[in-house]
Amino acid sequence: MKKFDVALLFIILIFTFVAYFPITGGFFQHDEWRAFGFFLTSDKSLISVFKPAISHYTPFTDLLLHLYLSVYELNFFWYALSSIFAHLIVVFLSCILFSKLFKSYFLGLLAGLFFSVEASGYQATSWIAADINTHGSTIFGLLALIFFINSKFNKIWLAITSFLISLLFKEITVAFILLLFLLIYIYDKQKLKKNWSNYVKIALAGFFYFLFRFLMIFFGKSNIEDRVVLETQSFADIINNLLSFPAKIFSQSLIPTIDLLRIAKIITKLLPLSSTGLYGTTSFDVFVENVTLQVVDWTIFAAGIILLILLVKKSKDRMVVKALIFGFLFVVLNSFIYVLSPGRSGSIPIVDSRNIYLPSLGSAVFLVSAAHLISNGRKLLISLIVLPFLVINFIGLKSELGISTAQGAERKEILSKIKIDYPNLPQKAVFFMISDTPFYGLPVSEKIFPFETNLGRTLMVWYLPSELSLKPLVEESEYLYRLTEEGYLEKGERGFGYFRNMERLKEAVKKNNLSSSSVISYIYLAGSKTLIDNTKQAREELEVSTHNGQK
Repeated sequence: MKKFDVALLFIILIFTFVAYFPITGGFFQHDEWRAFGFFLTSDKSLISVFKPAISHYTPFTDLLLHLYLSVYELNFFWYALSSIFAHLIVVFLSCILFSKLFKSYFLGLLAGLFFSVEASGYQATSWIAADINTHGSTIFGLLALIFFINSKFNKIWLAITSFLISLLFKEITVAFILLLFLLIYIYDKQKLKKNWSNYVKIALAGFFYFLFRFLMIFFGKSNIEDRVVLETQSFADIINNLLSFPAKIFSQSLIPTIDLLRIAKIITKLLPLSSTGLYGTTSFDVFVENVTLQVVDWTIFAAGIILLILLVKKSKDRMVVKALIFGFLFVVLNSFIYVLSPGRSGSIPIVDSRNIYLPSLGSAVFLVSAAHLISNGRKLLISLIVLPFLVINFIGLKSELGISTAQGAERKEILSKIKIDYPNLPQKAVFFMISDTPFYGLPVSEKIFPFETNLGRTLMVWYLPSELSLKPLVEESEYLYRLTEEGYLEKGERGFGYFRNMERLKEAVKKNNLSSSSVISYIYLAGSKTLIDNTKQAREELEVSTHNGQK
């Protein structure tokens, strides 16, 4: 690599760091709170980390999260900074891999630049719950590919070890077993015969991993979220998603999902109201996502296949043609694993952002390969073809990061104010939290605060570091698990409750013989994003109710 190429790589890394740095002003989103609650109350031994699990077996992710929690505690800034640096490592390794595939630093760095600011996969870096497992798996997956394609092919054990470590962060790279074979088949078929023993080793490593994971089924569930995909999806839905995910991920990794939705809405407005529903209604939005967006996704995917066929037939630059084929197959093969992720049900029109991160590596290779072949290798024209995709992704990335950071900052402000107002909780604390608006598509009767996990459980975890006696309550993983759940629970001398409905709160106070002084109450006004301490009024109402009940 020449000094100029090194300088370009350094500029790409700096550019990426600057693009993502605003996330340090955000806060934890949703699943982090469940993870923190689990790790703050769980056994800290190494044996517990490697305990079998049915759905996701991610011991290295758990180890790293343990380390983060012990060092960072609940200081979001350091989690965000670590996530950005993990993304920079992925970008660096992707540039190395791409340059090897293209045999060109210019094309490799251009593909790396596109991947670095690809918008639809932003969640892998901005969402801390997705950061460690997604970045960890991707880093070691890329190392496996880099070790595998080195010219001497004498580092097969490094490749296999990196691949297995990748799987132990998260299983998203499982398709690399096929990709390693396809890599050699596409680039040099002769080496399949010369190095057949290496491929036997790879196949055996994959076989033993699958056997290892299969046997975990017989160990039973390790927690409430430990489940297989058939518990949340029908077989028909799985088949439907298997067939459609490659098209969805291919299109949503090239063009930001937010822009594809805009295109889908414009098209839907041109269709009959009898089919689409009135603009601005839920039925219209459902039609946009479940029908029009799917047509847009499949159109882009079909265009990609046609372009692939035409370029393979007509182009003479066989090295870049091979990269084009590999990039396309990389997207397709790495799409299937996300269908088998438990927790989602039905047809999935919009792929979760974090699940686009790994496949988008292939999209970057495909885009730059196609630009090179269309322009006959002219660098200026290649850059001009890639530039629009780069610009819309950068704009989309900044938009998505801005939204998630603002949401996180708002949640941090709410939690911080509550803890400042009430640094120490009553022995039997009950939170009564009223919002004037429902969020996330919930019915009007379910007016919650702008949190994507149950606010009661979030508050328990938030107070846990300074209120260690809450630990037995946090250990009850099914308590306040659902987003809209309310309730009160006691363990020993400690109690904790969370309510939004005054009548349910009154029943809990009466049933558990609680004092009104145990209640802490806030009102959230969504329009002005204002948090009002309503504790005095709530306690007075409870006292009146208790007094009337005693008459």
